[in-house]
Amino acid sequence: MGLALATLLASRGAHVVICSRSEAKLELALRKIETFRQQEKQHLSYVVADVSTFAAASAALKDCPISIDTVFCCAGAATPGYFLDQTEAEFDKGISLIYKTALSTAHVCMLTLTHTFRLRHYS
Repeated sequence: MGLALATLLASRGAHVVICSRSEAKLELALRKIETFRQQEKQHLSYVVADVSTFAAASAALKDCPISIDTVFCCAGAATPGYFLDQTEAEFDKGISLIYKTALSTAHVCMLTLTHTFRLRHYS
């Protein structure tokens, strides 16, 4: 879902920065996104990070090469196997990782966006 969204945004001329724990996956994804580039000045890049904690999400945002104005959380992971064969521990691990990744990303980005908004409108 994240890659499809990134290619759609790039095809509409948006600057796009994607984030993942896997640089190899990011390199492949960026190559595909670049095929949708609409203008030379369009910024397309990635940040390698595990954003499942507030500290890590904050560090990733600082590594972002452009200012953000919109964030999409498309966190996901999979444990191969059948639903009925999964253990409670596997479900707990997946829920924790995906929820904390979305929560950390949203929280840190909203703090940044709120601060930026206040600076623009109340300074």
